Amino acid sequence: MSDFNVMTYGATGNGSTDDTAAFNAAISALNTAGSGVLVVPSAPNYYNISGSLSSITAKAWVRGDTVAGSRLGIYGGNGIIFDRTAANNGVCRITDVWVEQRNSISSPSTYGISYLGGTPGNTLEQQFWCERCQIFGNWQYGLYLNITGGNRSVIRDVNVYGDSAHFTRTDRAFFIYNPGGNVTLIDCQAQWVNISFYVDGLPTTPTEGTVFRGCEGSAVNYGVIATDYTANTQLYDCFFNQYNIAVQIGSRGQNDIDGLYVLWNSNSAVGIECTGGMTLIRNCRMFGQGWTAIVGIQLEAQYNKVSSCLIGDAGIGLLFGNSCQTCSGRDLTFFGCSTNYIDNGSGNSITDIL
Repeated sequence: MSDFNVMTYGATGNGSTDDTAAFNAAISALNTAGSGVLVVPSAPNYYNISGSLSSITAKAWVRGDTVAGSRLGIYGGNGIIFDRTAANNGVCRITDVWVEQRNSISSPSTYGISYLGGTPGNTLEQQFWCERCQIFGNWQYGLYLNITGGNRSVIRDVNVYGDSAHFTRTDRAFFIYNPGGNVTLIDCQAQWVNISFYVDGLPTTPTEGTVFRGCEGSAVNYGVIATDYTANTQLYDCFFNQYNIAVQIGSRGQNDIDGLYVLWNSNSAVGIECTGGMTLIRNCRMFGQGWTAIVGIQLEAQYNKVSSCLIGDAGIGLLFGNSCQTCSGRDLTFFGCSTNYIDNGSGNSITDIL
């Protein structure tokens, strides 16, 4: 694969010169070639992008500096967009790039980094790898992944930081819309945003097999929301410090939550809410520091199992809702809860309460 270095095309990275034309010239050459590496070297300051960046339609790797990272200051437009809607296969990557929205605006730009994939029914796979990237400022979606015809994408060590003074301006730090499935997020973090991780799909083609490992959301309204149009969602060793709901699972199939740590930050918080599928919840800890949540864990579906969990500082520790049937709780420890558990469903069991 050939290299297309933005500095070769005239980019300066001095923070004051507009580098939009140089970036677009490099992207145009890359798109014409059909594949290659867009090289974004370390710069003395940041790359000033005052205009609109062209979309990358080629099978490409956007490669920043592996030591210092390569900074893009975006003034008003979108960040890096991979548009592979006309392609049927291929792997695209972006590594070691920082994208910062430098305007303090009330109407944020749409994408910090995004991948737009092909159509359902592709015979060959599309994949997207995003590693060691930082996304700062006001974006509607920090990282947006839409691969309607592909799977097996990896998002690793990517951080999205919103505006601490107006954190709801970044609506979704990570938006995974991937009917067909299998996206893994590893060691990703969101801070000062409305929703840390949002997963959605189609009614007939749910987004399946989304895996979160070691992911975090701090000072956020919501941690993970997996809608009714998802399936088989898995969370392992994640942490959320939230104002509303840490994990909301509407997923079909079998979901797994293991090692979740929740520290709520308001009296209107909920730890875990399950409304779909069969969810296994185990080895979780959740409590507040001066705050009392509404509910620690709320189950509104069938065949959910909760085990080996510590729940504190909640109005209700564990709630079996009206739609909860044949669910179980065992080896549970409650402290500082007004009511340890309530069973409003049918056929449920709770044993070994401490």
